[in-house]
Parts: sequence; structure tokens; C-alpha cells
Amino acid sequence: MAFQVDDIENKQSHVNWEELATSSGAYSLKDAFDKEVLTYMIAQDTTNVYGTLASPLTVGFASGNVSPLAVLNRLSRLLDEQNIPSDNRWCVAPPIFWEKMQDETSKLIGIDWQSSGASGSILRNGKVLSAPIRNFDCYRSNNLPLDSSSQYQLMVGHMSSTATASQIAKVEKLRSQTSFSDIVRGMHMFGRKVLRPVAMGLTHFTVS
Repeated sequence: MAFQVDDIENKQSHVNWEELATSSGAYSLKDAFDKEVLTYMIAQDTTNVYGTLASPLTVGFASGNVSPLAVLNRLSRLLDEQNIPSDNRWCVAPPIFWEKMQDETSKLIGIDWQSSGASGSILRNGKVLSAPIRNFDCYRSNNLPLDSSSQYQLMVGHMSSTATASQIAKVEKLRSQTSFSDIVRGMHMFGRKVLRPVAMGLTHFTVS
């Protein structure tokens, strides 16, 4: 990560450009870290697959489709059969999957559809992260690699499946040699390792 803070802009503007650029740079670092780790994890996962690359599921509510809740039900059962603890499970899916999950035609019942306290249902108010669905803490991400422009991937797992480490090793400011500006740059170091492939599951899918 690196950016320049121009002396004139810094002098004339009431906006703290360095602070804004630092915040934007930090988000970009986290986003790149997230994408790299998810891509790596999916490449390692071959144990619990429901919907393959060659024969993906069609997620939807028409005849022959698989409902999004049924996808999570099956992946949950696959993890159960591997004796994976039901707590600390997670699910990462692209936004289009959660759009289908919240579709009114899904006919969800019980706690998934009815009000659950002051904040209401997680599906009615769109707060995917507020409570587990089928024991999965659910996240939406655009960083899962696509099989194609119309075929997606969804990944589930347990927190014990993968280890990661992340550190901003150094941030420094130096004077530019070619302009009247300061250069701010940082070095991000990270690592990742899948420890238990059996504690992860994968689905390839399209939507109807």
C-alpha cells in the first residue's frame, strides 16, 4: 500500500487527505487479504461437496431447483457426519445467494421468518450477521471466486478448519523526490493454512 499527500492540497484543503487515504488503504488491504484467503481455502476444499463444478445446483424455488435453506441444511448434515462441532460454524456466500434466501417465495417458517425480539427476524430485516442460520454464522462477500459469470460458489466450515495470521509490519512516511508531497506506504504480511479440510464444505451453484 502506498499513496502521496500533495503539499498544496494539504495546505489549502480543510480535509485531512492523509487520514482519508489511510482509511481507504486499510480497507483495500483487508479486502485483498479476504479475497486471497477465500480463494486459497476453496482450492483446498474437496471433502464435503454439494453441487459440483461440472454439475452445479440451481438455487431457486421452481420445480427441480434447490432452495437456499436446503443448501445449508445439506452442508450442515455433511459437517455433522464428519463429527464437526455445531458451534463456531460459518458460511460465506455471494450477495445473490442471500437475495434468494430472503425471497418471500421461499416460504420459510418458524424462527427464520417470524419476529425474534426487538430487532425482528434476521431474514425480514436483512441482517445476515445477526444470528446463525442452521448453526452457521452467515457472511456475504464479493471475494469468493466465480466459476463463471453465471456460476457461483458458497463455502461453509468450522473455525478450526483454517489458521490465518495478519500483521501490518511497517508504516513509514518519506519525502517524494519527484514532487512536493509526502509518500505514505505500508507493508502487510499474512499467512494462511487449511488444517482440517473435513471441517469445510463447498457448493457450486447457479440461480434461477
